[in-house]
Amino acid sequence: MRHCFNCFALIFVFPVFLKAAEPQATSVSSIRVQPGFQVELLRSAQQDESSWISMTFDDRGRIILGLDDVGLGRITLNNDPTKTSFEKIDTTFKHPRGVLYAHDSLYVSETNGEGLHRLKDTTGDDQFDQRQLLKKL
Repeated sequence: MRHCFNCFALIFVFPVFLKAAEPQATSVSSIRVQPGFQVELLRSAQQDESSWISMTFDDRGRIILGLDDVGLGRITLNNDPTKTSFEKIDTTFKHPRGVLYAHDSLYVSETNGEGLHRLKDTTGDDQFDQRQLLKKL
């Protein structure tokens, strides 16, 4: 009888604890901001998107993210949250800790790679096709 109870617990109860352990977004109410500012949760990282370490906004208002392990992502927001999209735009940068979009370029600093890079879209196809190492770190 005890063996049956242990099997029941493993099959039906243990998965509940695993589900509860999934990462959750930081509660908006727990974030302190200066007067006049507000915090709003727009989107949480999904299972296959890694952790978001750094972010910047491009000239079209999209969010470009430095992903924790490898690569860069881009979020296109929409008034309808179900139409907000995520796409990986690079899978080569190793631990991109800093991203900045300025002067029609994306600047990326990576900790386990070559250093500070500038990326440009020279063809107008919305893809960064030119990559220049600015400073080896």
